[in-house]
Amino acid sequence: MTELGSMPSRELSEWLAFGRIEPYGEERADIRTALVCQTIAQAWLKRPDGSPWSIGDFLPRYGRPEQGEHEAQAMFLGATLRAGGTVTGLAHGDDRESARQPPDEQCSP
Repeated sequence: MTELGSMPSRELSEWLAFGRIEPYGEERADIRTALVCQTIAQAWLKRPDGSPWSIGDFLPRYGRPEQGEHEAQAMFLGATLRAGGTVTGLAHGDDRESARQPPDEQCSP
């Protein structure tokens, strides 16, 4: 913070004005990344109901409890099957028998 303390007020005002014109920081990086993900999804993945993907579908949701590995895998498997993909290589005795079911039966909207 020593830079900020020694920065002239005019330069600080210029940086603040620049931040309003060209936002930067982690929140802005999340938005840019979500936009790229949305663009790729629009080109390669179709939703069952035909609705378009939104940027909000790909923004991080802070404040939610952290997912366990099993929950994250289940979400990934469901998304893969809903998009028409296939799942191979499930380990013997794996607790993901639902991955073999059609997507409509496996996942709720």
